[in-house]
Amino acid sequence: MRKPKPSIDDYIPIYREEGNMGFETYDEDLDFVRSQNPNHIWTLLDDDNGVPTIVAGFHFVNRIHYIITIKPWDDANLSFPYVD
Repeated sequence: MRKPKPSIDDYIPIYREEGNMGFETYDEDLDFVRSQNPNHIWTLLDDDNGVPTIVAGFHFVNRIHYIITIKPWDDANLSFPYVD
């Protein structure tokens, strides 16, 4: 039996009052994201092919929004396809 592919859900995202897990890239949301432990921050971005992808860490280029998780990542190369 094959092990299921890991996803962002394995790291337990923090959901906002609105029911989504995305934090904006400006103003109070950005201040909140910057105040978090770096290993709990993920970035949703468009990869080089325009595909929405969640990557470990705080990134600027092609960013859409940030995700904060309860469980920290331990590999800066982690990435997952974004599934809406």
